[in-house]
Amino acid sequence: MNTLAGETQSILSNAVVLQSCTESGDGILIGVNTLGTHLVQMYWLADCSQNTIFEYDERRVWTNSAGRDRPLDPRYRSYLIMREGAVSSRLVSNDPQAQLTASRLHNNPMSLRKALKDIHLSSDSAFCKPLLFGYCQYPEPRPTIELALLRQTPRTRQEERIHHTHQCVEPGYGYCITSYPSLVNKSLLLPLCGSVENILNAYWDLLNEENRVALAVKMINRRTGVSEIRVKNK
Repeated sequence: MNTLAGETQSILSNAVVLQSCTESGDGILIGVNTLGTHLVQMYWLADCSQNTIFEYDERRVWTNSAGRDRPLDPRYRSYLIMREGAVSSRLVSNDPQAQLTASRLHNNPMSLRKALKDIHLSSDSAFCKPLLFGYCQYPEPRPTIELALLRQTPRTRQEERIHHTHQCVEPGYGYCITSYPSLVNKSLLLPLCGSVENILNAYWDLLNEENRVALAVKMINRRTGVSEIRVKNK
């Protein structure tokens, strides 16, 4: 099997793995569109017990309650998922305090790993959910993507940090990290084909129908910084 065929098979296998996953969790996917002109960011919630939706404007995405009669689960209190700013816009996270990380990346260019060195899980058990981070540096010609997960280990309840760095990401692909228990140590290479609507619909269909709750996709023009956002809620 040649290298290209091997990579194609791997991508297809990764998509099947994601599609067949019935666990609850969140996910981040970051990459570049097929033409190489736009950074693509994706975030999803997959937990049928959640009463959360995504809301958005031209540059930001945040969480909110699905209805007035259903208060927001304290684990998913309202926070920004995707933000604005020349550097901040490259960071995607479910950490309510992620603006601190975004400010560090803006004020003193550094790796995501270094920016997170003293970021920790909440000591309040009501809010102690896994934290996901995705960050992209995109010097020409191809970007570098960093992904991170902070979680409590199931047995010891100790904080665990998982980092992945991918350099020279090819157009039309991205890397994914999730808090699904069976996939926490994996970074999956996945396709990013077509428009923002095409990507949104493709991954909404790919996610487990019973667990999917909300999905957001943001495309950022690498030259102008102009964003385009689409959201789908259950």
